Amino acid sequence: MDLYGRKLVDSAIALIVGHLFLGQAVKSEHKKAIAQRFIDTRLPDLQRDVALICTGDTSAMDQYEVLAGPVPPA
Repeated sequence: MDLYGRKLVDSAIALIVGHLFLGQAVKSEHKKAIAQRFIDTRLPDLQRDVALICTGDTSAMDQYEVLAGPVPPA
């Protein structure tokens, strides 16, 4: 869970902000354009992050020493 914590938080923020923008979008064309722009730019990242989270891939942790180097003793 810690491995994907940041992606989960970023995804949740994007959903909440998108929801808030859509709530404001009914008030003016300007706000509708802002909501559309936000959704268009954030949706690909959101889809990518959710797909990665759903894989359950733990290779970054399993191969940590190979990818990042040995952990020095405490």
